[in-house]
Amino acid sequence: MKSLLFKYRYEGLLILLVLVALWPLSFHIYIPKWDNLDAYLPYRHAVGEMILDGKWHFWHPFHYMGSPVYSDLQSGAWNPIVIVLIYLFGGYDISALITELLLCYIIAGIGMFKLARTLFSNDKIAFILGISYALSGFMVNSAQLMVFLLGVAYLPWIFMYIYKLLNSFKWRYVVLLAIVVALHITSASPAYTILLFYFCVILVLYLFIRKRKSEYNYKKAILRLFVSFFIICILILPYLIAFYDFSSYFNRIEKMSMEDYLTNPFTPRDYISFLFPFTTISDSEYFVRSTLTLRSGYFGIVGLTFFIYAIVKLRKRKIWVLLAGVLISLYLAWGYHVAFYKLLMNLPGFGTFRHPSIYRTYTIFFGLLLAGFGLLHLIKSDQLNSMVKRSTYFWLIFGVCAMVISFFFTSWNKITSSLGGVIEYIDNSDQLIATLIFVNGFVLVLGISIAILLRKYFKVSILTALAVFCVFDIVINTQLTGPRTIYNTLSKANVQNYFDNLPSDIDQSFNETPLKYLDHKHKIPFADGLWLNLSMFYKRPSYNGVNPMRFKNEVKAEKNGDLKFITEDPLFFAPHRSRKKSDTIQGGLIWDVEEDYSISKNQLLEFSNPKIEYNKFEVHVINSIDQVQYLVLNQNYHHLWNAKFNNQELKIQNVNTMVMGVEIPPNSKGEVVFEYSSKWIPWTTLIALIGYLVCIGFLIYQKRSTPKSSDAFSRKE
Repeated sequence: MKSLLFKYRYEGLLILLVLVALWPLSFHIYIPKWDNLDAYLPYRHAVGEMILDGKWHFWHPFHYMGSPVYSDLQSGAWNPIVIVLIYLFGGYDISALITELLLCYIIAGIGMFKLARTLFSNDKIAFILGISYALSGFMVNSAQLMVFLLGVAYLPWIFMYIYKLLNSFKWRYVVLLAIVVALHITSASPAYTILLFYFCVILVLYLFIRKRKSEYNYKKAILRLFVSFFIICILILPYLIAFYDFSSYFNRIEKMSMEDYLTNPFTPRDYISFLFPFTTISDSEYFVRSTLTLRSGYFGIVGLTFFIYAIVKLRKRKIWVLLAGVLISLYLAWGYHVAFYKLLMNLPGFGTFRHPSIYRTYTIFFGLLLAGFGLLHLIKSDQLNSMVKRSTYFWLIFGVCAMVISFFFTSWNKITSSLGGVIEYIDNSDQLIATLIFVNGFVLVLGISIAILLRKYFKVSILTALAVFCVFDIVINTQLTGPRTIYNTLSKANVQNYFDNLPSDIDQSFNETPLKYLDHKHKIPFADGLWLNLSMFYKRPSYNGVNPMRFKNEVKAEKNGDLKFITEDPLFFAPHRSRKKSDTIQGGLIWDVEEDYSISKNQLLEFSNPKIEYNKFEVHVINSIDQVQYLVLNQNYHHLWNAKFNNQELKIQNVNTMVMGVEIPPNSKGEVVFEYSSKWIPWTTLIALIGYLVCIGFLIYQKRSTPKSSDAFSRKE
């Protein structure tokens, strides 16, 4: 046991420091913020109910007139980690959300640590890069966007296994690469999946080019990449089928306009975050073009120092390649200022996601790798002490100057108030940038002073002192920014109690209520911090919600005003005539049918006992006249719906822009049942499960049968 703890001491310390830095979450005192609660939690909760109920709950009718939640690419429905958390917590609740969010930081940090150790064969360098990546400005400021953090977290793992695979050709790296890519795709925002594809292609081509003058076995490498790609397809097969089921209806599948695409850039004004990350919490007009959670690129003073050293002093091809990655990602993150964007939008996948600032992910990633090369070079050249001494003086003077100059534009009261807000975890964004610069300058000076004292009185090595300063810098800046971007300072216990008392059955009491009264929080109890998509928790139908995954016809109906007519009626209704252009907003109308439809109001179709189930709606109807009458179900039209009347199939029509209508035969009565199913999902899920089990079994077999060996690779240019 002791040998195991010693072997993984750096990984263990890294995880411990991440948990300490995020202690309000680690100890489940506070809860996460904003999108994590409003968007990801409700849908993961719905997926949890589907899984624990043991049934294929494809269709959830509780928001936006119903949707196939299994097709939501950000719901985690096909991510193994989410599924494990669901079983672990007996459903996906606030505790599961906090755990998954913490895992984002741990996965990111350990991934960068392992990649750096592979590249540099130095645990302390790897540790510095790991903690800097795990608590970088992106991970801290964008904490409310968990699916963005997941896109960042798996990047070093993917880079590492591609590198190892193409250098050693070992089959375990083929399998490990497939697993981490599958975990990335099934958990991260689709924008990151699109970027990952291009990243992997460029990385493979670069590594192939590096080997062009050697006797490299390209056929062997290509074969293993192909096998890994095949395994990835197996592991994400239900995810692919789920997306295919919804792709023709998805409002975001088509390219957006330049105006929609280029919101929230990372502009040169935001580069202040590389030096003063605390400033990014300010609501100052200085940051007018970027949102709070997408404006920090901080990766630590240590990382920045050795990044600069690497690009100034080192003259190697890999340095220029990494620098090109930094510059290109910064350039693309600038958004609408970049003329190149119009060409970029012609590439497959581009133009379907917004927020150019996400490109700064690669700025941080490549920047830290450059810092690692710079630090490694100094260690090997025995110049680390002199370099650190000079940079220490520089940053000490810089920090003091920042404090002195900024103090002229703020006051001591504002500074103490700012620090008091951090200590009391007050979400205070109404602060002068000068105040925040002063605080950052003070943190810098204090951190350097601690490192100097360690060197002088405890005689620690220069690399250890650097690591201590790096931890202090990164962790303290996380504490400064956290109350604004990570934590919702509300009692986690109260929110957990909310989940513990949620109803287990679908609420049928509003099935005959006009939908205009049923928004996603209509007469639904709420807990502090949970304000949106409450209908998902209380299982009530609603005509709206908060989620980027929407039916394009539903979006169209909202924009052109059709939704106002639709919501005048309840879940089921019998129209009395076709809608005309001159009609004011009213219920009982139908449009988008082949022929004009009209019937006397006193001869409307009679129906009773409307009932909602997952994947299913049913109602008893009576048509007492010698004429076909329409029955409309106010749920989004999808081709996987089928309808039966007394077990006889009915043709479903897409009516009223977005919903479903069927014709009830004359002089008839009985049960109308709408059912939704995807026949391929159960089979593809079984295939993916077998795929994961085979992969895990193979890795265990390899671990037991393969003797221990070094994983070092040739680093010759």
